[in-house]
Amino acid sequence: MSAYDLDAINTLVIKVAIDLAYRAIRSKYRQTPLAVAPAPSRFSDPKGCYAVLYGTISPSCSLWEAVFRGRFDRVRRRRFSRSELEDYLLVALTSREDLSLVDLRGDNGRRIGAPTAATHDADHRSGQALSAAVHRTRADGIIFSSRFTGDTCFALFDRSLEKIRCLGTERLVNHPDVLAALERYRIELKPSE
Repeated sequence: MSAYDLDAINTLVIKVAIDLAYRAIRSKYRQTPLAVAPAPSRFSDPKGCYAVLYGTISPSCSLWEAVFRGRFDRVRRRRFSRSELEDYLLVALTSREDLSLVDLRGDNGRRIGAPTAATHDADHRSGQALSAAVHRTRADGIIFSSRFTGDTCFALFDRSLEKIRCLGTERLVNHPDVLAALERYRIELKPSE
């Protein structure tokens, strides 16, 4: 039994057409850029029964969400391995049709009694509990704000992946928005060894 009111969750469902979004993946997944597997994450299934694909509208947000995360919290000198960053690809994607997403941006989480930890805490248990409740609805996933950059992000349940398609991939480190983000956040790339 969920602590969430599914009817209340359904009031937060919006239709979203994704014109262009991004996700960062390791280069070893180049052949399957939209593949997902159950793995611990913010909105993953706590029981491992379904998988989630994450994306964002911003290439630089992909950098934070998939690569850096909280690595540079309270760190004065921010350095990251160039070779490690070069191992990531930026996947461009679009939706084939409108997606039904539970909108957790702004104060919407408060409207359904979700703790702020569900979308903003490094401990993902609250987000996973909320995801399990949302998964019981007909929603394709969740739309939320990045805890790192504030950009719009989404988490799509694996049952909805046929509604999106890959537009192509490129090396993450080559995208101009990512290069600008490295400068903006004062992150120095350590030379490859």
